[in-house]
Amino acid sequence: MNKEKKTEVKVGLMVILGIVLFLWILGWSKNFSLSEKYQYLNVEFNSVAGLSEGDVVSINGVKKGYVDEIKLTRNTAVAKLRIEKDITLYEDASFSVMMLDLMGGKKVEIHPGNSEKIIDVNILHKGQFLGDIASAMAALSGVQTDIIVLIKEVKDAVTNLNNSFLSENFVTEIRKNLKDLNSLVNTANSVIKNNESGISNLINNSNKLVSKGNDLLDKNETDITSSISSLKELLNKSKLLVTNINQFAEEVRAQKNNVGKIIYDEQFLKDIKETLLQTNQLIKILLEQIQKDGINVDANIF
Repeated sequence: MNKEKKTEVKVGLMVILGIVLFLWILGWSKNFSLSEKYQYLNVEFNSVAGLSEGDVVSINGVKKGYVDEIKLTRNTAVAKLRIEKDITLYEDASFSVMMLDLMGGKKVEIHPGNSEKIIDVNILHKGQFLGDIASAMAALSGVQTDIIVLIKEVKDAVTNLNNSFLSENFVTEIRKNLKDLNSLVNTANSVIKNNESGISNLINNSNKLVSKGNDLLDKNETDITSSISSLKELLNKSKLLVTNINQFAEEVRAQKNNVGKIIYDEQFLKDIKETLLQTNQLIKILLEQIQKDGINVDANIF
């Protein structure tokens, strides 16, 4: 009887130990903790792309929490993140869903931010999905047709280019052009060789001409400078003369000088006309007297 009781006690202890061990493993797998050492915040994503509850939350690549819960709204998904309390996040913190490894696992990566204000964990924050292999393949499949067409066009272009280079006509034209070019080079060399002395004389004469020109400029530098200065002075005086003439003409038109008054004074012109008329009459009388009896002078002297 005692053996049976001992056996039952052992079995009971093993069962209790198994239950405790099971609960501990279950709590560990579900990230359950009796002590409240986490903080929670909600992040909204347009797509979580396979993110699951219990997936890793990392801060700058270091594991610091888990995804506690994921809720679906009409057009988005809201992930409740459980992060260790000793982590401080700031207002400009960023949240991203990205690949955990090549096997397709997901995680939430958080950059704490650089702001001076601490983040408010009670409001809903906005996150983004950075893409994975599946999304990259989906994007690639969208341009698959264009890539195939492009490769085909490149292949056709290379084929046409090869046909052009390998065609007999093309090779013949290339050989002909090279032959003509060689002939042209030989002709040029022959011309230069036959006229080598003439070209040398031309170059020497050009050098002498340049030297004489430089000597002439050096010897007459003072005279040339003086001539240029005199020319500048003459131009300045001419400009001043033209200005004075224009000013005089303006004064004449405005009757501000005697010439203007004489030209534009109607009474003066009238007097001149009368004087000329009287002078003309006097000359006429004198001519008549000379032609007849001479000039009669009736004068009382004293």
